[in-house]
Amino acid sequence: MGLDWFLLGVYLNPDEMQKEVEQCGFLTVQNYAVETSPEEILPFFAHSELLQRAGLTEEAGRLRFTDGKLSFHAVRMNAYFASVAADFLRRKLLEKRVSFSFETVMSSPDKVALLQQAQKLGDRTYLYYIATDDPSINVARVKARVSLGGHDVPETKITQRYQRSLDLLMKAVKFTNRSYLFDNSHHGGERLIVAEITDGSDLELKCDPMPLWFQKAVWSKIQPAA
Repeated sequence: MGLDWFLLGVYLNPDEMQKEVEQCGFLTVQNYAVETSPEEILPFFAHSELLQRAGLTEEAGRLRFTDGKLSFHAVRMNAYFASVAADFLRRKLLEKRVSFSFETVMSSPDKVALLQQAQKLGDRTYLYYIATDDPSINVARVKARVSLGGHDVPETKITQRYQRSLDLLMKAVKFTNRSYLFDNSHHGGERLIVAEITDGSDLELKCDPMPLWFQKAVWSKIQPAA
């Protein structure tokens, strides 16, 4: 079952942004319904804490912005720069009150903060969360992707992100009008809808038995104590 049907408004995917830059050397910001200036976008990269932690601040200083395009001709594009670009675009779209969808591992609290901010502004928020029962499944799928020419992710990072994401799940659900939770543990890529949660607390279970990750990350936290 594909999930393309839920993509609303401007679609932001850091992986696709990275591919765009690797192919042509620049990111066309205007393609994402955003208008900006060198005085706004370049300092955003220069002061990025993520790029600072990755030791990429000096490279960020070599970025250029002209004619609505962020040039990476003097910079080697990677997942860190793609993540910062997506963050910048999300902030601008939220500021402009433009509907958008984005993909994320959701392993850092800033994604929860984004949902919270959107609701404070009066926007409706939706979460489509896909998980597996064990990070080893994710590791195996990344290895399969690499064998087909896709990008790699260190095994330790996959495992760490897996747990951090599940730990943040209910915090994110709290700031959604509707959350749809899917299990993708089985071979073949078939996604099973597990539950639907309305207004952060009204849970409707869609399958039985429940996946283990769902029991731990959601069911145990949303059910009242006996």
